[in-house]
Amino acid sequence: MTMRQMQDAISELPEFNQLREMYSLHMDLASKCLRIINKNELRVLAEFEQVNIAMFSLLA
Repeated sequence: MTMRQMQDAISELPEFNQLREMYSLHMDLASKCLRIINKNELRVLAEFEQVNIAMFSLLA
């Protein structure tokens, strides 16, 4: 059996297709989240917040 034949056999399994659809949905949601994070510069805000928390805990 060749690699191509094995790939074709696996891709015909219903479980494989269900997992592939779930993985695809997960990747789509992760991509949308990252776009929102980057668009709104939330990473910069989170870093700023973490620095402020660390500084406040040093002062307390």
